[in-house]
Amino acid sequence: MHRFLTFVTTLCFGSAAFAEPGLLSLPGGAVVAIEGPGIAVQIVHITDQRCPSNVACVWEGTKRVVLAINPGSAAEERLILCNACDDGAPVGTAAGLRFTFDELEPPVAVIEGLGRPDRIADYTVRILFEPAN
Repeated sequence: MHRFLTFVTTLCFGSAAFAEPGLLSLPGGAVVAIEGPGIAVQIVHITDQRCPSNVACVWEGTKRVVLAINPGSAAEERLILCNACDDGAPVGTAAGLRFTFDELEPPVAVIEGLGRPDRIADYTVRILFEPAN
């Protein structure tokens, strides 16, 4: 099982110190830093087409997230992680790291209970990461 590493909040950005593979918990819209390699990660788009809470579905529906990955000195990379889509996959590589889509939170019932269209700030995405080599 992957270890969850504690986040330290700095100014208005999320910041986390990771010296080894770990789990990112990315709040929608915030920038989270992986300090060891000096990489900043941000969710720039979420597509939440999960099964409605009041319906018995055969499958969970589509969860898709677009990440902006900024390695600092190099150009920003975009990575699409999703459970079932044509333009992405559950695992992707960027900036020398392998990212694996773990979970989209909160549950559908919570999003439905907002009584308004969802916003990126309503979500948190959990992503596992490790060196790509």
